[in-house]
Amino acid sequence: MVDHLDLGPEDILLDLGCGEGFTLATAASRVPGLSLVGTDLDGVALASARAWLAATGRRVTLFEGDVGSPLPLRDGSVTRTVCHDVLEYLDEPVRLLVEASRVLRRGAVSVWSHTDYAAIVVGGADRVLTRRVMGAYADAAYLDLGHSEAEMGRGLATVVDRSPLRRTDVGRRGAHRHEARRARPPPGRRHRRHRVS
Repeated sequence: MVDHLDLGPEDILLDLGCGEGFTLATAASRVPGLSLVGTDLDGVALASARAWLAATGRRVTLFEGDVGSPLPLRDGSVTRTVCHDVLEYLDEPVRLLVEASRVLRRGAVSVWSHTDYAAIVVGGADRVLTRRVMGAYADAAYLDLGHSEAEMGRGLATVVDRSPLRRTDVGRRGAHRHEARRARPPPGRRHRRHRVS
């Protein structure tokens, strides 16, 4: 996913649902000068991310919060966003893409990726049991989050199409790349619009 971001040393990368900070750490190891911002609902994972990312020597801002709510960031404050396997947990995933659009600067790049858990193929000696187990896994809602959409991987393009972002590329493993471009808002209304390259 990091390769799809076309990161440079002046970029500010926001990881939506950063967990323990693996994507941010990978990006930091490849791009000197990169600023890192991450958010996640899991405070324990963020504590691990803080410890790990402190070793990078980069400017790091991490905050605990629900990505289904407005982000505590200014409009146009980041140049890149990345999000992997988070949308399945949101009742209204389009809201997160709208928020990402709001915080992206003009010319920004946003990469979204999601596993289609309902399409995972696992082979076992007992074919019926394997299907039952994988079906139960795909349909299980995480109790602490209350929602899980196992088919988000195949639905990601539709979610993006319902947002202000516009697809510019669908890469290997379904990573969707988006480029931001500011358009003139209608009178009395401020918004950000995106285009397909």
